[in-house]
Amino acid sequence: MAIDARSNQDQDPPRMLHFGATGHEHDAGLVGPTAYGLAFTSAGLWVGTDDGLGLLEGTGARALTDLGGELPDNWINDVRAHRDEVHLLTLRSGLVRIGRTGTRVVHTSLMTSPSVLLPLDGGVLFGTNTAGLALLRGGAIRTFGPAQGLASTMVTALAHDPATDRLWVGGNAGIDRVDGARRAFKLDDKEGP
Repeated sequence: MAIDARSNQDQDPPRMLHFGATGHEHDAGLVGPTAYGLAFTSAGLWVGTDDGLGLLEGTGARALTDLGGELPDNWINDVRAHRDEVHLLTLRSGLVRIGRTGTRVVHTSLMTSPSVLLPLDGGVLFGTNTAGLALLRGGAIRTFGPAQGLASTMVTALAHDPATDRLWVGGNAGIDRVDGARRAFKLDDKEGP
């Protein structure tokens, strides 16, 4: 099933469409039935599942998997777009960055059920279920948990408001807000993962 790019949002009536996994109802060619992350780029909609990564483009779907050699791990916990790159958080293999120059895997020692990903200029933040918030910057990983002011060690949601430079961190104890996130995580320079 191809994505219908001709729909006129101002004139056509609202509608709901279902895009399913290969072999399932409304087969759209997705590699898995459970979507854990969605991200838009100029190439299309990237869909992270427990069976790999899919790209829904105007002409159909494309699948990337470990069996195909494109990914180190099929279980994608989150997928985000940042600039011209797609960032993946995998269950067992670490962080994956797909860009115009190729694919880069950043193996981490904190693959304790990583839950959520947030790429920012100068680094990548990700949540874990046991170590709190982790920052990958310049190849090094630093963690931020209760000792640094977070309410819990489980981080399940992340959002950054660039207008106020506030980072919102959701976990099993509610929501934390970090004011001045770029300064707090020293993200002002362009050193990235």
